[in-house]
Amino acid sequence: MPELPEVETIKNGLSILKGQSITKLNILSTHCLRPNHNRFHSLRGQVVTNISRRGKLLIIHLSSGNFLIFHLKMTGKLILADFQDILDKHTHLEFFFKSNRLFFNDVRKFGFVCLFSKQELLEWNFWRTLGPEPFKISSIDFAQQISKSKANIKSLLLNQKIIAGIGNIYADESLFISKIHPLSKANKIPFNILQNLHKNLIFVLKKAISLGGSSFKDYVNSLGKRGNFQDHFFVYSRAGKSCYKCKNTLKKIKVAGRTTIVCLKCQKRYE
Repeated sequence: MPELPEVETIKNGLSILKGQSITKLNILSTHCLRPNHNRFHSLRGQVVTNISRRGKLLIIHLSSGNFLIFHLKMTGKLILADFQDILDKHTHLEFFFKSNRLFFNDVRKFGFVCLFSKQELLEWNFWRTLGPEPFKISSIDFAQQISKSKANIKSLLLNQKIIAGIGNIYADESLFISKIHPLSKANKIPFNILQNLHKNLIFVLKKAISLGGSSFKDYVNSLGKRGNFQDHFFVYSRAGKSCYKCKNTLKKIKVAGRTTIVCLKCQKRYE
């Protein structure tokens, strides 16, 4: 699933659309449209005024005051194309602009697209319950919030109501750099270690964004190009291989139902 760095990379790539109007919309499949497909016909003639991100959501701001919101889920993609490019069989939406097109592709069909007014957006439960952005919460506030919970630390990082945008990749990587076992009880981790975790999380996210995200499976950016952060993984997807720090074999465990890679020597378990 595209996480914060991947969605941020896509957002940056789509900045070319700002100021352009949607001249036509080709709806090839209605299953992904929320709350209903009929309102999407009103998009024609609307101008893209801004493009932003909230957690794992990509938001296109429209001149009508409405918001076009994409949740890419597992395999969703937003691809800029010219007029000669051929539709993919997994393309569900095709937006036409003056000089290019924008495809919404999704092989597994878990992704969705919402068209909301500002009031509808503010009342949308998913939006209302999103936690703070990692970049907009201080290390102290992060540590204070996390330290209140008895849950394991990785499940908290994955919980979008606690902090928005973090998924399996960046949880594993930041916990490894912070030398914290993913099953550590949050309220048992020293406060300064939690502060350091936040700093390392920011470091990992910024590095991933600078490298265009992680293309471990399906992800590509808005130009169809792969990211490069997967070449810098310390632990993610490296089960059975040697830890770069201590040379011990990395182990695969389950945390919050998610495959998790850990170094039992480098990462301390707080209980």
